[in-house]
Amino acid sequence: MLTKLLADKRFTDFYDDLRHMAVQLERKVALHDFQVPSVQAVMGLLDENRIATVEDLRALVVELLNEFQSWVKNAETNPINQFYDGGDRLDENTSRDRIVDRLKNQLNLLNVGVNIETHMSNSNRCDITAECSINGDQKLLVIEVKGQWHSELYSAASKQLFDRYSQHPNAAKQGIYLVLWYGKDEKIAGKKIHSISTAKELHRELKNSLPIDLNARIDIVVLDLSKT
Repeated sequence: MLTKLLADKRFTDFYDDLRHMAVQLERKVALHDFQVPSVQAVMGLLDENRIATVEDLRALVVELLNEFQSWVKNAETNPINQFYDGGDRLDENTSRDRIVDRLKNQLNLLNVGVNIETHMSNSNRCDITAECSINGDQKLLVIEVKGQWHSELYSAASKQLFDRYSQHPNAAKQGIYLVLWYGKDEKIAGKKIHSISTAKELHRELKNSLPIDLNARIDIVVLDLSKT
């Protein structure tokens, strides 16, 4: 209902109030199944870097991806080169594997397992999953990876990541949508002609295209792998 009101030009004067109400509703929906972590879980997170909730795990992986971004663009060893072969960019899956190689080393230290092509329901496979035990229960963070050129770039976060993978009983209806940016000369969603020139611009476009009710459940990360 609020989404319809926000899109209705008759209520332009009330946009800020409606937007505030929508954000509050998002948070309530996202926390509907939230369980207060035990004292032991909180102490473990603080003292031993253990994860207390799926949301913690999601925030941790986003932070590690941000650190990866800084490393891949700025390290003196030029790690950006590992995402190219003879001057050509790598494909989606090979790029993903390069990223997982680094994430796995970091997350394994926190007793978080990382896998690729994890089997899901209806013969689907999730690009990356991070899994750990929280209060004796296995929890799963699902991550969908798309190159900027993919034809389903703008729909995969909701129709694939959320509708299919985040519904796994251990995933808490949350996830990360990881998009690979290789520069303005690459296609965007299968189109050669587009107006997007930076990873930040693509992130803004993807964020705006995400259904408002998923903003609290899905993190969008656009990883800049361009050489510019």
